[in-house]
Amino acid sequence: MKKIYIILLVLTVCGACFALFVLAALGATGKDSVMTSTKTEPIYNHFPDLPETSEIKWCSKSSGGIGLVTTTIYIFAFYDKDVTGELHEMTISKEAAELDMYYMPDEVKGQKWRAVEDAPFAFQTGIKDTRKMNTTVYSNELGTILYVKAIGD
Repeated sequence: MKKIYIILLVLTVCGACFALFVLAALGATGKDSVMTSTKTEPIYNHFPDLPETSEIKWCSKSSGGIGLVTTTIYIFAFYDKDVTGELHEMTISKEAAELDMYYMPDEVKGQKWRAVEDAPFAFQTGIKDTRKMNTTVYSNELGTILYVKAIGD
């Protein structure tokens, strides 16, 4: 009789552990669980020419697997004024752009975006060519938010 209680206790503990594992795995998947950062130093270390901002939100993801790993960084930089005049040698499209964003903070929901043209390696003056990331840049209509999607090895 004592063996039955021990077996039931072990099965109960194993079942509870399995349930916690499943709940943790379900809670950590999808775009809603993207780990974000507000630290500016890592961004300005790689994008030193990004106009100075007091608020930045960003996240990154890497392709998994064996071999070449590609990293994508998604950056939202927030400004109190229109910074499109500070985007040297880049032009702002007059037409609205449709974006498929991997990560979207609450502050940018409902914004209308315009593509920033001539920005394949934006904000990376002084960065070695082997460390540069290909960038796609967008500005909201007011020029107060920049969205940068950077892809590199």
